[in-house]
Amino acid sequence: MWTGGCLCGAIRYEVRGDPIYIGHCHCSRCRKSSGAAFLTAALFPKDSIEWTTQVPKLYPSSAGVDRGFCPNCGSSLTFQSPGRLLLLIGSLDRPENVDMSDPRRFEANHVFFSEKLPWIHLEDDLPRFDRFAT
Repeated sequence: MWTGGCLCGAIRYEVRGDPIYIGHCHCSRCRKSSGAAFLTAALFPKDSIEWTTQVPKLYPSSAGVDRGFCPNCGSSLTFQSPGRLLLLIGSLDRPENVDMSDPRRFEANHVFFSEKLPWIHLEDDLPRFDRFAT
């Protein structure tokens, strides 16, 4: 089981099962929403996520996309589009336990790679796409 939540602890969740997909997004909207050089999010089966306290507040950031965050501390938590709910890896209590070394465990890639900041240098062999690939 995976657990996580926001910085202040007002929002907590539990997830059963492993990620189906992990994406490293380099688009400008993900950079703005997270305050990071790129955002890493994991897709879990939607019915495996349980909010154990309150649920995130949603912000419609672009057509068909809502971003979930804590209204108290502002922590970014989710990326949602029709039929998909991705949890931001940084909101997990133990993000270091996401094993990216075995690509057979789940699909992983970089998306909107053409928007990657020029000073980011990546050494992984993950596929790179200029749009969503999943």
